[in-house]
Amino acid sequence: MNARLSTKFFDRNKCFSSFYEAELPIIIFDVGANIGQSIEVFRAEFPNSVIHSFEPEPKAFSQLQKKFEHLDHTYLYNFALSEKKGLAPLHVNNACLSTSSLNPFNTQSLSIKNGVHPKLCITEVSQLDSVVVKTETIDNVIKSLGVEKINILKLDCQSYEPLVLEGARSALNSANIDFITTEITFDDVYGKGVSFADIENRIAPYGFRIYDICHLYKDLKRMRTHWVEAVYINTNIYEI
Repeated sequence: MNARLSTKFFDRNKCFSSFYEAELPIIIFDVGANIGQSIEVFRAEFPNSVIHSFEPEPKAFSQLQKKFEHLDHTYLYNFALSEKKGLAPLHVNNACLSTSSLNPFNTQSLSIKNGVHPKLCITEVSQLDSVVVKTETIDNVIKSLGVEKINILKLDCQSYEPLVLEGARSALNSANIDFITTEITFDDVYGKGVSFADIENRIAPYGFRIYDICHLYKDLKRMRTHWVEAVYINTNIYEI
């Protein structure tokens, strides 16, 4: 598939724009903001959206602040979302800011040894480190901020997404979330892979169903899909 077709068909915002007018002030939780790539994409599609962005890695958060701290209706938080409130080691790769995870890296992963994740900048001899960060739950954040609704919950947490959802049970049960868009990493780069079942077992009981696979990353040499981004819709709110 060429780049033009990929841009045309693999675009999560095309899903959301079917349900929300561009000018609406929708609420977006950007979990795993890194240096703000998702902020730019969401803001381009929904210029009046209110975005709450969460990034625990200190260096990435510093860049996030420089770019977006003065942007209206954009709120930045330097802690991780997790299954519980507390402190936890965040595992980081000093060569690449986009690879931090609450799960430890598996440098013996065949994906790393075969170099099929070039953007991750991870090798068997990478300079890996860890830093202790604060953790919170989505449910606690919703309560403290007084947020009544999350229209889009975006998760990009390097295989920690299932546990982030564990911390959102009240919000899921109360039908306070319209859409969940989540990365699902199948291989074991971050200690263990995540399956569709790991995600769906946590959200299907609350009415969420798969709506779209809006991105995938494939090792074309071995024809293995390493990760996808999936969009789930709350069928208690929208018919599909």
